[in-house]
Amino acid sequence: MPDAKKPVDRMELLEDKLRYVREKSEEKLPPEPRKRLQIPEISVSTRTILKAFGIGAGAIGLFIAGYLGIKAAGNVDFSKYMNTRQPTSSLVEIIDPTPTKVSDYIAPATPTAVFSPVPSGITPMTLDFPLIDFSQYGNYQGISLEGISTIRFKESNLGLTPATQVLEGIPFDFGWHFESQSEAKKQYPTSFSIKTHVQNPTNVYFLIQAGWGYDFYKDKKIGEISLQFSDGAIYHIPLILGENVRDWSVTNERAVRSLTSTFIEEAWAGDSTAGKGRIDMLTIPIVGDLRGRELAAVEFVDTSVEYAGSKDPNIHILGITVETEPGVPAFSSAYNTIPQELVDRLAIIGTNTESEVHKCVDTSSEGRTQVEITANQPVPAGTIFATDFSGAGRSWTEFPVFPICRSGSWGLFQSMEAFTAPYKGAYMLITSYTTQQSTPEPLRTQTSVSIGTGPLADATFSDGMAPYGEDWLFNNNFHRIQRIRMEEQPDGCDMARYDSEKIWLSFGYPAELLVNGESIGKYTYQPNSHGFVFAYPVKKGDTLCVSPVKPMGYHIVIGPDLYYSYDSYCYRGHCD
Repeated sequence: MPDAKKPVDRMELLEDKLRYVREKSEEKLPPEPRKRLQIPEISVSTRTILKAFGIGAGAIGLFIAGYLGIKAAGNVDFSKYMNTRQPTSSLVEIIDPTPTKVSDYIAPATPTAVFSPVPSGITPMTLDFPLIDFSQYGNYQGISLEGISTIRFKESNLGLTPATQVLEGIPFDFGWHFESQSEAKKQYPTSFSIKTHVQNPTNVYFLIQAGWGYDFYKDKKIGEISLQFSDGAIYHIPLILGENVRDWSVTNERAVRSLTSTFIEEAWAGDSTAGKGRIDMLTIPIVGDLRGRELAAVEFVDTSVEYAGSKDPNIHILGITVETEPGVPAFSSAYNTIPQELVDRLAIIGTNTESEVHKCVDTSSEGRTQVEITANQPVPAGTIFATDFSGAGRSWTEFPVFPICRSGSWGLFQSMEAFTAPYKGAYMLITSYTTQQSTPEPLRTQTSVSIGTGPLADATFSDGMAPYGEDWLFNNNFHRIQRIRMEEQPDGCDMARYDSEKIWLSFGYPAELLVNGESIGKYTYQPNSHGFVFAYPVKKGDTLCVSPVKPMGYHIVIGPDLYYSYDSYCYRGHCD
């Protein structure tokens, strides 16, 4: 286990929270000046009685206000001061996830799980979370709980300090935790959904406990974990008190302290002000037909109200880690996403200066976590990464990548297909491909014309006066086009970044157009203010070339928003 960090000082944490409450209260508008009240004269004896009553009421009020104020400020344990029921909340234990048939827990593409409603005024927790690279410990990826945590600061639990903690050989990001609602905390959430998108998972590990897990709730289904896969399959794991989840307390005789499942084990034991307790680790193996899929989300729902008739017991989840097949990169195809639109805006065609590349890389990584990938590790299609191919004596042109910005073979690239990384480096970021619209119908009247051979024999042109300006196109996300010009590609070739149903071209001379080295037609020069459009399917990653390249220049445009740009080209002032 890594060196434990210094335990959090709970009094210091409480002071921070109380300071926060005071600062918030000071933001309110000042009260209006109080008006003086005329109090009628009363007798001395009456005044004495009222004074005594006031002191007593004030003392009770201060006790209640102090209790509620501190309680609201933090998860303070009051059990040692009160003789009411003992608190039993920390983590929840999980279930036996291997059914006799995998199909028992696989739902169809439409989820069938019925989640308990979230309490009024509480927003369901459904967020994307950055994965945590645990590759130094093996084939592991941690999932941060910060975004769904019901505590404001990382804190110790049963003496286990906030840090990367290795428990039973499994690394966890420890310190945040999620606590579901209970009778004592009715305002707490009943569910969460974490988008993960982890490739080829083999096991999912949870640090878990139950709170208020009394023996009269034994054998009740108090929660459910659902593992959702990208193809629609869902693995439902019920949490049964006494089977695969138990109360956190070791000493409370009223609590359920035993388990029957072999898939849960004690991972940590320690002391608290309420007595000795433990944290269990639940293992959910990915079995049968679920192997080899992509884990798209981890979901949890508290079912105590439905099956136990009470908001008790509740569940605490303190850590989640996913184990994967060997060789799977320590990132997901959807986590830490960078929109395709941003990639397109960053793209600087041709060779750039080092300062331009640094700016490009910094902009792409702003607010996102970079992930190291070692040499010889697989890189999936769609990855955005920064590296230097020359570090392995290779050139970027040897790999199925698109250069977003580069200086030589160093820069920011997008993988068009999966490949093996030749060199270690700051591989990072996953792109989420925008779902492309079909190429829209023309926005202006089109005139048919033949401009050459092959598909160029059936081309069209317009007046280019569709009333769309540059700002409108950008603000409404109609800027998904790729320009291939002599200024940036003096060799006449470039790799397609989009699927495109049509090609827009404008040449100053007769030339031949090639796709992936094969001629698709010859262009016969014809004068026109902004070129012509013809149908030809281009796939992302195809290489488009013009031959020959002459000083008069050439202009090729592809992309799903081609007509928005073509039919407004003259309106935007680009025609003679």
